[in-house]
Amino acid sequence: MPATTSYSGVSGSTEDSDGSSEVKFYQEPSFWKGIACILLSSLIASILYIIYEICDYFVERIEEREEIDNRTVYWKQTHSIDYETGLIQDCSIEEPCIFNCTFLRENLKEEEKKCEYDDWMDIWKWVLIVWGILILCACLGGSSKKAKSGG
Repeated sequence: MPATTSYSGVSGSTEDSDGSSEVKFYQEPSFWKGIACILLSSLIASILYIIYEICDYFVERIEEREEIDNRTVYWKQTHSIDYETGLIQDCSIEEPCIFNCTFLRENLKEEEKKCEYDDWMDIWKWVLIVWGILILCACLGGSSKKAKSGG
């Protein structure tokens, strides 16, 4: 028969080995509420910072695109059709026409190397749209499961 052992320092209560019943700081519910509050605040601050950076990126790219749209371009192609008015723009190497990039892109339906956007804004826009749709589906899917199981 095994010998009976006594574990004096181990107990299921909050008592110390010396017998005092002092509650440790990590055993207080207010300590864990404070930790949860700090973590939740950090999470919210991180999400807000990411949203701020995304908005800042888009604002900067839109400003850069406006500068590109207002650039002056010397157009040298002959018989370019203005699709908005139906007129033929008669430009030549000797007498180039002066347009801005917006007119060139929207009216003449032409692209010039000088007028190209050199950014990833269109790709990021689609990535954010897909993420938004996935988050929306997850939220709606999660709420419909709760409604079905609850009733």
